[in-house]
Amino acid sequence: MAEPKKAVIQIAGDSIVVTASTKLADLLLITKNRPSALRIKDDDGNDIFAVSVGSNSISPELVSFATVARGASGLANVTLKIPDDVEDVEGYIVDTYGGAITNLNKIEATLSDVIADINKERKTVRDSIVTLDAPGSSADEE
Repeated sequence: MAEPKKAVIQIAGDSIVVTASTKLADLLLITKNRPSALRIKDDDGNDIFAVSVGSNSISPELVSFATVARGASGLANVTLKIPDDVEDVEGYIVDTYGGAITNLNKIEATLSDVIADINKERKTVRDSIVTLDAPGSSADEE
C-alpha cells in the first residue's frame, strides 16, 4: 500500500513554506461541492479543525491556503515568516504548527476519493444535460 501524501514543509531563508499535497483548484472544488470533507469534528459534531481557501495562515484550528506553488504543480501553499527571535526553526515549526500539519495530513489523506466522487457526480449531471433547439433555429427550417 502506498504511503499517503503529506504536506511538505520547507525552510526558505526567513520563511516557512507549507505545500499541500492537493492542488488549490481541487480545494476550491471541494469547498464548493463537499465542504464537510475539509473539516474534522469532535464527538459532538463541533468543528475542531478545518482546511480553507482564502487567506495565507495556519493556526491550531485552521490551515488556509491562498497561493499556489511555483511551477506547473498547482499545489496549494502557505508562506509564513519565521520570527526574528527564533533560533531552533525546526523546533518552532513542530511546536507552533505541528498539530495543524498533522490534521492537514489527516484531511488530505481522504481527498483523492472525495475529488473522484465529485468529478463522477459532475460528469453524471453534465451527461444529463440536453440542449434543445430554440424555435426559429435552423433545425426548424428543414
